[in-house]
Amino acid sequence: MNYKYFFFDFDGMLCDSYDHITTAFVNTIKQVRNININYQEAYDLFKINFEEVFKYYKVLDYEEKIFNSYYQDINYYPKAQLYLPIKNLLKNIIASGGKNFIYTNRGTTLYEYLKEFQISDLFTDIIINANKPDPKILLDMIDKHHLNKEECVVVGDRFLDVEGAYNAKIAGILYDEESKIFFHHATYVIKKINQLYNFIDMPYKIKNNYHTHTTRCNHAIGSDEEYVIEAIKTGYQTLGFSDHLMIPNINLNYEYFDSIALLKEKYRNQIDIKIALEVEYYPYYIPFYQKLIAEHKVDYLIFGNHGTMAENETTRPEKICFINEFNDDYYLDLYFDCLSKAVNTHLFKYIAHPDCFLKGYGKWNEKAIALTHKIAKLLQDNHLYAELSGSGYRSRKKVFYNGEYYPPYPFKEFFKILKEYDIKFVLGCDAHAPEQLHDEAVEYICSLAKELNLDVVYELKDL
Repeated sequence: MNYKYFFFDFDGMLCDSYDHITTAFVNTIKQVRNININYQEAYDLFKINFEEVFKYYKVLDYEEKIFNSYYQDINYYPKAQLYLPIKNLLKNIIASGGKNFIYTNRGTTLYEYLKEFQISDLFTDIIINANKPDPKILLDMIDKHHLNKEECVVVGDRFLDVEGAYNAKIAGILYDEESKIFFHHATYVIKKINQLYNFIDMPYKIKNNYHTHTTRCNHAIGSDEEYVIEAIKTGYQTLGFSDHLMIPNINLNYEYFDSIALLKEKYRNQIDIKIALEVEYYPYYIPFYQKLIAEHKVDYLIFGNHGTMAENETTRPEKICFINEFNDDYYLDLYFDCLSKAVNTHLFKYIAHPDCFLKGYGKWNEKAIALTHKIAKLLQDNHLYAELSGSGYRSRKKVFYNGEYYPPYPFKEFFKILKEYDIKFVLGCDAHAPEQLHDEAVEYICSLAKELNLDVVYELKDL
């Protein structure tokens, strides 16, 4: 179900503020009573509401005033921080024709935070001192802006938030990353903020990218963690690292696996990280691929056919001819032969940029069209997805067709033919820099998929 009008709670939903609030309270009690209270206990109570905290600790009026002076100081350490995905999420709601509102029990300090975070202009209107879960102020706001209640949704991280939505008879989304709230009237429950993209009318947006490289391939930039942070900001729910197989020093692959595994754990509450490899058809290394899958070292493999090599199952790859060198018809048969043998191993989740032969061949003619039909039938018969890759858009190489130059891949005419077959498609950033998770190339593959009305699979659920 998609919604147009989003009413966001502030603390814990837009803003990571509970450490700030809890520290202010713990320090207040330490200052006044000279005792150390349990931080986690206070934290959990604040996640319910302030009244619960004051009641449990029997807070006196003057203690509450001291606490408020700390908590309402936006510079009090640790400072509250805007969650990484929020700014982009709010912009995407507006881009999809929706509107953002704030629905909070917080008072006027909210405006200081909105100015600090530079997001004031992303909200149509704001409710402060909302008196949740009483629905009156929320309903008044809906009436004020003449909103259809069926298109409205409240988003929050506490029972009070979704209870306010329930009392107003509108939908509620509960953000409960640790599954600690058992009794509620939420319409939906999410564990990661980026899952909110599932409720926005944004067709042909990449929410899960399974094709990401690292500096280990020697033609990418940015640290592993920079890719993760950029993905979270951009709104990805899944980031699949699929760097090239590192040969001949196979041990480098294990260092890569270990690095991504650490990030997978560190950011487990914000994004789902997958570990994979993009590999060639190297007969010598097929047993190694099989071992990686059997031992669950990788979540999946994707096939990237960047060239052809001499067939030899007992020695490492020799006489590699890369696609940049595909300058005559002879190489097209070699390309398909290599692709066919790779597909027959049944090791690959999907085929990356199946049209990348055009990068070297550079022509869209009868030979290229005939090869495309052969590729399409091969993918159809083996139930393999075909990727629209952003990497080709970034290439300096071009294909001359009908008097104009086009990116070699994804090439529109190629995918027009694939659409004639029973094939599903994936959208892959093929990112070699963190910013390539949301650059013009990504916009291009999304717009091309939309233009051709391709049957796109946005989430690979069986990884």
